[in-house]
Amino acid sequence: MVNSSQENYLVACLRPITVLVSLVMFTTIVVIIGLGVGVVGHFYGHVPEISISMTLLLVIGLIGERIYHHYMIDVMSLEIYHCFIIGRFMMNPLLEITGRDKLKHRAELRAQQLRTQYGIDKHQQQQEQHNWESLDSLLRTAVTNLGRTESSNASEYIDKLEKDWLTSVIHLRGRDVVFLNKYMPLLLAEEVHRLLKVK
Repeated sequence: MVNSSQENYLVACLRPITVLVSLVMFTTIVVIIGLGVGVVGHFYGHVPEISISMTLLLVIGLIGERIYHHYMIDVMSLEIYHCFIIGRFMMNPLLEITGRDKLKHRAELRAQQLRTQYGIDKHQQQQEQHNWESLDSLLRTAVTNLGRTESSNASEYIDKLEKDWLTSVIHLRGRDVVFLNKYMPLLLAEEVHRLLKVK
């Protein structure tokens, strides 16, 4: 049912994951409030115990909030910025009230970094895809692109090429479809020619 090969899989998953994160944060807040109420209820009338417990709870809460605030700004700026406003407020009220401009700025920087990184990765991927190691890999890719996976064995065409000392992909670069058609079927020759032209 869940198909990660869908093009929009990650984007589609963002909303339910955001809702789940918001529920987790809501539960955390309720537990903290419950602990505070429990401490007051248990030690009611005992001022020293209540003071110590509430001070400890406040210190831990403030330190945790500060650490979480910096973590969200430094690591999760883009993700938090695209969260629902209620989710952002529940995750870090201080960030939503006082740090919204800083969050927006950091989110824009992160988005630009990802765009740049994606462009580099895409370019590298294309280069790797079209640096054919051998005639076999080139012909297998061409056969697969034509949907003829059942006959992906291209050894008969390689043998024909090698009889004329065409043993490398370099020897095929710049050759036209008519030339390639002497050694392989026409559709395969056209696909090989197309793959060799892609840079």
